[in-house]
Amino acid sequence: MLFIDCTVQASVTTSNGYYTIDFYEDTLSGIENRWIFDLNVNDPDVPGDVEELFFDVMFFNPAINFSNSYNPDSPYYEFSIYAQSTSQLFPVISSDQLATPVGTTYLFYATPLLTEILDDELQPVMGSFGIRLENETFMFNGPVNFVAVPEPACGLFFIFGAWFLRRFSRVKRMR
Repeated sequence: MLFIDCTVQASVTTSNGYYTIDFYEDTLSGIENRWIFDLNVNDPDVPGDVEELFFDVMFFNPAINFSNSYNPDSPYYEFSIYAQSTSQLFPVISSDQLATPVGTTYLFYATPLLTEILDDELQPVMGSFGIRLENETFMFNGPVNFVAVPEPACGLFFIFGAWFLRRFSRVKRMR
């Protein structure tokens, strides 16, 4: 059972309610080690009737690549790099020149970067990393420190494993 790899998903919402983030593995496309960053621009019930917003999301994980062939260009957002120092470059997704209409959902595909240091091997996208959005920082921890949502097949494997362990690990009591 330790070798069964279940897909996990996590979701966070900013404290002001304007943005919701989902980060999960892409299991439907058949592309290995591709993750989906799902950004929803919400319309919270607040006075003033917000119609559009700007956003700026920084990822504290230099292995993540959003500027790849899976993400289309758009006048609503752009990909850039934030240089913390000469050795740390972090990916950023931010509003370009147009504000994003409320109710918009973006699906960004995260892939690992090729590195010459590792002899052109792929660095894993996942691991502990932070996301800063709207002056709030969310920590994602392998992939996220929230309750995992397993796929149905993983649930069946877990039930079978629990039954198997219970059935065959019974200790006979000595009298």
